[in-house]
Amino acid sequence: MRVSSFIFICSILGLAISVDSLGQATTIRPKINRLVDRLRKEEILHLGAPVGEAGVPETNNKYYKRYVKLGSRATDNELISLTNDSSKTIKLYAFSLLSQRENHEIKNIFLLNLGDSSEVWATGGCTGVIWKVNSFMLNQLRPDSNKSERAKFSIEEFDGYVRMLGY
Repeated sequence: MRVSSFIFICSILGLAISVDSLGQATTIRPKINRLVDRLRKEEILHLGAPVGEAGVPETNNKYYKRYVKLGSRATDNELISLTNDSSKTIKLYAFSLLSQRENHEIKNIFLLNLGDSSEVWATGGCTGVIWKVNSFMLNQLRPDSNKSERAKFSIEEFDGYVRMLGY
């Protein structure tokens, strides 16, 4: 009875309760939900990568700005929950932000998405890039990055996953 009362109160307050990819219940605040709903309107990933012949970073795009805003406003727990979103772009935006924060859960989130080879289009270069969800996540865990050890794989682990995924 207490759980249903809590959920009823949260629904009145406009809070979204979801279970994140690690099985923990997380409340996503309404302002984060509104931001995610705006990001969800575009199925292309906008991470500010250089585009076109001039290689100018795409940082004036409204979706990139919303991605940056999500990073400045969402908690780690909200982002972890968003890695379980049905939208591939939302899932990858959240994962990218967790990777930037060097969150210790990103390895586990990658493992939960290891079999997700669905594709997502991302801006970058002259024509854009097509990423598979699992390869995008694996790339964020590269051992040659400047991230802490807890936020990246060792060379052996990384090479093993590269072989496993056939890249």
